[in-house]
Amino acid sequence: MRGLVTGIALALLLAACTGPSWGSNDRSWLRGAPRDAAPGRAFGPVPLSTPYVQARREGDGLLVTNSAIGSGISPLPFLGEAPRRLVWEVRAEILREGMDGGWGLEFGATSDGAYRALVYASGRFCVDRAFGEYPEFIHCVTRQPSLRPGESGNVLGLEVDGPRVTVRVNGDVAVTFEDERLVPGGLALAVAGAGAQVLFRGGELREPPAGSPP
Repeated sequence: MRGLVTGIALALLLAACTGPSWGSNDRSWLRGAPRDAAPGRAFGPVPLSTPYVQARREGDGLLVTNSAIGSGISPLPFLGEAPRRLVWEVRAEILREGMDGGWGLEFGATSDGAYRALVYASGRFCVDRAFGEYPEFIHCVTRQPSLRPGESGNVLGLEVDGPRVTVRVNGDVAVTFEDERLVPGGLALAVAGAGAQVLFRGGELREPPAGSPP
């Protein structure tokens, strides 16, 4: 049942991001220099709050809080449809850990699920393929050396080149893998853990130079 609720929530959130501000027809971020994530642009309008998650602008950032019943992973749309080649970096910090709190990036997102890269206050780092009721773990370690644990700021970097994915934590490569099932779906921010509160301070989304790896 929880998996069904999570799937419905993801579908609704992704559907919400297909309007003019977030929609798949908006390719302005691909033109020229990298675009900073900022409210009203890459962070888009404040996402719809639900009984499981609330979001509001906080200065130049986005403050997201999982409710006491939001013990799963709550996605917030970033881009309705992403190309097959991209580089995406996001800076965030955990203001309140709650119960096993963390945050991360979702990619290849469809109404059926998404790929996720997540960092936790405990120092854990995981990448999974969350399609169906139970996630398929691609990589998971209890302590990522480059991750600053606790209520600290970190940078997650995602590099996608077709089926090949590289995830960086504070600039260091944490995992590289290939999966032919990966499709160019949506991108989303994510917060994990009941009562967790995360401040997304900004980021950068860009297209890699032509003819070169991301």
